[in-house]
Amino acid sequence: MARYNTRSHKMEQRIVIRGHVEDIAKIKICAMNQGMDMSGFIRQILIKEKIINVT
Repeated sequence: MARYNTRSHKMEQRIVIRGHVEDIAKIKICAMNQGMDMSGFIRQILIKEKIINVT
C-alpha cells in the first residue's frame, strides 16, 4: 500500500538498505523514540540533509 503521509504523490517504490542486525535495531529504536516508523525516520533524515525534497 502506498503512503501519502509526507508527500502529495504516492510513494510506491521501495529502497532496500542492507545492514547488520544491531544497526537495524538501533534505527528502529531511534525511530520509535521520535514517534515514527523506520521509513518516516529515514525520509526525515534525507529531507533534513537536502537529499530529497518535500513537494
